[in-house]
Amino acid sequence: LQGLMAMVMGDREAPLEEKENIPGALAIPSGDNEQWKQWVSSFVSNHVTNEDFLLAILRDESQDSTDDSNQVNRDGRLSSTHPASEAMLKLFVSTFEAYSRAKEAEFKAYDSNDYDKGEEFGYLSEIMGNSLDGMRGLLSMEALSEAMKGMITADVKASVRSRALELVAATLQEEEEKGDRGNIKGYLGYLPALECVVFPEEKKSAPKTRGRKKKTKNTTVDMKVAGIDEKQSALLSIDALARQASKGMVDKFLPLAQRLTSLIHSPNSKQSSNELSGSALLCIATIISEIEHRSLPLLPKLMPPLLEILDKLSKRMSESSLHVLAEGGGEEDKEREAISVILLSALTVLETVTRSLPKFVHPFLPKMVPILTGAPLAILGESDGDIAEATNRAVKPVGEMVPMRVILPLAGGWYTNTVNKSRSEGVRRLFSIFEAAAAQMKTPEEVARQYKKFIKLYLIALDMRRQYAAKLGGAKEVEKAEDSVISGFLSLVMKLNETQLRAVFLAFVQWVSLAPSRQPKKRSKKSEDNKNDLTSDDFNPMRTVTLLRVSQALSGRLQAIFTPYLGHITEHMVYSMSYRDPSPESIIPSKSTNRLAPGKKRKRPNSENSPGSELLAGGGSKELGIAGLDVLRSWVTFDPDHTFDKNRLERVCGPMVSLLETAIRWFKEEDSYFSFIDEIFIPTAVSVTRHVSDHNLWKIINHAILEKGESKQAKVRRAAVRVVSVLYEEMGEQYLVLLPETVPFIAERMEDTDDKVEKEVERLISVVEKLSGEDLDSYLR
Repeated sequence: LQGLMAMVMGDREAPLEEKENIPGALAIPSGDNEQWKQWVSSFVSNHVTNEDFLLAILRDESQDSTDDSNQVNRDGRLSSTHPASEAMLKLFVSTFEAYSRAKEAEFKAYDSNDYDKGEEFGYLSEIMGNSLDGMRGLLSMEALSEAMKGMITADVKASVRSRALELVAATLQEEEEKGDRGNIKGYLGYLPALECVVFPEEKKSAPKTRGRKKKTKNTTVDMKVAGIDEKQSALLSIDALARQASKGMVDKFLPLAQRLTSLIHSPNSKQSSNELSGSALLCIATIISEIEHRSLPLLPKLMPPLLEILDKLSKRMSESSLHVLAEGGGEEDKEREAISVILLSALTVLETVTRSLPKFVHPFLPKMVPILTGAPLAILGESDGDIAEATNRAVKPVGEMVPMRVILPLAGGWYTNTVNKSRSEGVRRLFSIFEAAAAQMKTPEEVARQYKKFIKLYLIALDMRRQYAAKLGGAKEVEKAEDSVISGFLSLVMKLNETQLRAVFLAFVQWVSLAPSRQPKKRSKKSEDNKNDLTSDDFNPMRTVTLLRVSQALSGRLQAIFTPYLGHITEHMVYSMSYRDPSPESIIPSKSTNRLAPGKKRKRPNSENSPGSELLAGGGSKELGIAGLDVLRSWVTFDPDHTFDKNRLERVCGPMVSLLETAIRWFKEEDSYFSFIDEIFIPTAVSVTRHVSDHNLWKIINHAILEKGESKQAKVRRAAVRVVSVLYEEMGEQYLVLLPETVPFIAERMEDTDDKVEKEVERLISVVEKLSGEDLDSYLR
């Protein structure tokens, strides 16, 4: 078999005795015949993968049976003393070299668009690959290791070394999947050879072989010819070894990790060099995760370049078009993929370092957290789900494992940096850290000591709608960012007792009136006489939206427990549903506005640069009105003690129903307006009506809605009819008590000039007639 492979390689003529044993069909033809090579390779493969043939070798009858136990290892492999071992090893090396050449020829053929040749060589390499698999299962690990190390470090063709490294990586991964750590340790002899490939500039002596020394010209290995692909394969093998063996061999793997940090560098124009950095980072991550706290000496050398890579690469990618997925596979697409690999590797290392050494990363947190929560990674995450997920994983252990005493002093600075320079996703990541940090408080005593520090941070953050709406990019982005703050705030509140909760909520309510309102002062003389009465000047629209959204979230979480607290914000609800967006001329200029020079005109404010631009960005009447309805609906839904009584109904009913007209200005499209009516307003009106369950109180609601039938806006009249229809449907026969006052409304709307209003009235008549069982014609006449 070995002679046949030598003939396939074309290195020599087969000896006469070998020729005699070659079947006639496999006789070597004249010239280079690829089909003949396939036949010969198949012949070899069929033997070395045949169980009977291999069994015959293992049980060589020519050997003394008393020595059989020494010829075969426990794992069923040939021992190094078996007479067939040396011949099998030579056959393995010959086949491997032939396999490498066939692979190289296959790639060259495809590169030159010669697909027929490519398929021929592909089939040939596949046959030889099967042969190698068969022999790998038979050779002892010691013999196989020596052979592979020789092909890695010897002066061989690059293609042979590259295939050898690939085979080593595949072998190690197979052993790792088996889960036998003892087996993988047998491959640690590869480590020096693999280091030679990764660090070719550092010349190493080739590993010594057992047995009699052979004279060689030079045992020093010059690996400067090693390419990037070979180094990548070597790093992949080191990674597999580290996962299985580094825990018990810190003395070998910690110095290796320190050397690998030399491959981490700032991004440059060489794509291959950047990819090598990514592979080195993954190896370092594996070693750190295995040896844990014993990797502490690595941090000073690792963290600065790691954070520099994250910062520069994320900025470079987000500030260009590279973060947009390309379609053509051009140079930009290749660069984007290379940078993505490095970023993912760097984020993996960061996560591993934080999880393994949470008490020792504090010197790096001031730079690390702003990078993780910054705009570049947030932008990249929008188009690359892998980067978004990796960033979230890197953020998670910061809050969960870094001590709370380390996080709190830095929290304010992180928040200011994030809201000024990042997006809503960055804010979400930052507050996931604070939420996880608050979860570290396990006992009531610890909560009592620390919760005020968190409350102070959250009150600062809950003001982002007023202070940073424009920087975050408008109402939608503000709402996303605020949702993450509210989520963290709720998690903190759930740790408080009733006394602490009451104090926090009342302070929060008071906080709303501390920010100056942008609206013109309109305090009447009457309100001056009674300073306890709340007026519109006592409310800041942006903070009021936030208060209502927080209250709605608390009500949804605590339900009936929290309902009594909602009485403290009744006036805020009234204000939210009565609020109208101010015109630009009515907004009070900020104190920084200076007098204009003579002859110059003041520019008209606009939604982007006016002092009240934040109102339009996140504190306008739409946000206020919807927030008010949401809280009102939660209140009456979770109010078993009926704290929402007649007085409060009378206070909120008018402002609530006025939203039928106010909402006309919120939605340009008719469909959007009626979506609001169907999905937000009607559920709230129904919930309030069902909750009060008193005919006299129903009249207050019904009368207010019927009045909107006189509106000049056809959409408002149509909405009023629809609301009344749904109230009859939901409340059933009991609501027929209000039919006498509803009939005039129906009669007037039947003569409406708008066809859509008339159709809505027909639906109302149908609902009423179904409930009453009577024809309404007699009443309508």
